[in-house]
Amino acid sequence: MIARSRRTCGLPLRTVFGVLLALGFAGCSTAPPQPPIEHALAVSAEQGNPRAQVDLGIRMLAQAHTPEERATAVKWIRSAADANLALGQARLGWMYLTGKGVPQDTSRALKWLRLAANRGAPAAQLQLAQIYATGTLVPLDKAQAYYWYSVAAKPARSDVTIFNIVQVRFFAQMRAQSLADSLTAAQKQSVGEQVAAWAPAASVPYSAAVSLKNLMR
Repeated sequence: MIARSRRTCGLPLRTVFGVLLALGFAGCSTAPPQPPIEHALAVSAEQGNPRAQVDLGIRMLAQAHTPEERATAVKWIRSAADANLALGQARLGWMYLTGKGVPQDTSRALKWLRLAANRGAPAAQLQLAQIYATGTLVPLDKAQAYYWYSVAAKPARSDVTIFNIVQVRFFAQMRAQSLADSLTAAQKQSVGEQVAAWAPAASVPYSAAVSLKNLMR
């Protein structure tokens, strides 16, 4: 039994329940400590590391239960995208495309996916190709789809290191070939010239693997 009031975190508390409520509202030590990896990511993100920012944002978004938590998670991913990390731009584009964590917005999705794709992110290149090939969110444009599949299949030096790049290029090449017969000779020549001239813009360097599971349709 508590015989007298105590002070915790600077708040007068008269009952056990009062202690717990006050600590909860004051943001004191009742909250469980961050796991070591999340603490390390948070420290690095606060120091301006774009890769830590996007990783932290993705983790936070997966665990978010309130609009405020989702907004904080999106803020970190957007910070990485604004810092020209192609991975962050690709993730933000996917979020706007699917409405995950942000309102669905095709025009914003295309903006961020193009930025990532032009920085050499194959995931964004394949996503753009699929968008134009299916014509579900934008008008069907097989020439644009052929272009982005061809770019994804093109060997190129970039700041993006993809562990399964051989698999990604093979997949992209197969998809490009499947579209080739639906284009005119003039379209194929024009796209071929654009692909030959394409070179990735600078990105914050990162390494990753590309999941093709959601693109197998």
